[in-house]
Amino acid sequence: MLRDLDKNKPTPATLVLYAPRGNGKTALLTYIKDHTEELCAEIGVKNQITTISATPPQCNMSNMYQTITGTDMPIERSKTNAISGGIRAFLKMESKSESTHICGSEATSYFEVFKRTSDTQRTLLCIDEAHTMNRDNLRDLLQGAQQCTQNHIPVSVVLAGTPGLVDVINSCGATFSQRYAEMTLKPLEDDSARRVFENPFRSNGMSVPEEYVQEALSESNNYPYFLQLYGSFAWEYCVEEGVFKNRPSLWENVSTEFEKEKSRMYRGRYDELRDKDLTEAAYEIAKLYADEDQYLPEELTESLEKIGILDAKEVLKTMNELGYIWRPEPDNDFFECGIPSLMNYVIEREKLKLSRRESNQ
Repeated sequence: MLRDLDKNKPTPATLVLYAPRGNGKTALLTYIKDHTEELCAEIGVKNQITTISATPPQCNMSNMYQTITGTDMPIERSKTNAISGGIRAFLKMESKSESTHICGSEATSYFEVFKRTSDTQRTLLCIDEAHTMNRDNLRDLLQGAQQCTQNHIPVSVVLAGTPGLVDVINSCGATFSQRYAEMTLKPLEDDSARRVFENPFRSNGMSVPEEYVQEALSESNNYPYFLQLYGSFAWEYCVEEGVFKNRPSLWENVSTEFEKEKSRMYRGRYDELRDKDLTEAAYEIAKLYADEDQYLPEELTESLEKIGILDAKEVLKTMNELGYIWRPEPDNDFFECGIPSLMNYVIEREKLKLSRRESNQ
């Protein structure tokens, strides 16, 4: 996308980036924003490109120019000389007065905003949490981005959000929404997960004992959010004056705090399912995924219908929005588990409920 913005005749684009919460979307966008200059140098980009990371409230049309440029939209003024005809008629004189007309103080479309920002910079606009954006604003923004593509205005847009983002875009009625490129952030490979955990320590001249690294990787399931938790707690409890203290009692604090925070996160996700009356369906799906890693949507809906859930397609759609299940390959119909181990937590909670019901009967 940076290369395409660099061309003499730019070919801007719109990219849809989706993944369950905690997979690293925000971290990726922040990294690109902070390292755009380095990335451009690596790939030979000649023009300066600015990456903007924003959230939906910053992307209303009235805020967009300020969000991209950091300044208020300029007001264009044109001065004209007006002749006082009445005086001229009676006194045979020309009395000239100067008046100012204000032009273009407000933009009437996202395309107009993008066009004005392009006068000062080439922009990669990354909108995080895009699945929460007002659908009317999203439609208008996407149509403005499409006009940028058609008119070679150097503004490209990345929309990042949960797996439900694709459905939100399709439902907002934007022209050409089916043509946008899609990208996901899948679970990290083992080598990448190790680097995520170890590099912050190594860059500060420290090393973490291998047994601790193995525990962190095993308990995190290569999930970026869990790796971040383990790393932050390890830094809090084990690092003193720039030195990693290899003491089992300190590492025990790290493990304890991680388990507490992971359980808190699971409770929050379970509460979301409960608030939408989805715990029974979530339990049924969790039992399926105990046997297989992937299922087609019709296989999941069939299982839900067998236990009496009539609106199985809508249930599946909501679970996708929540990231309980998702499609990690945009061109593949198979659903996989979303947040690691969350289904195990759902099974434990539902089994506990069942056992208490039975004991009370």
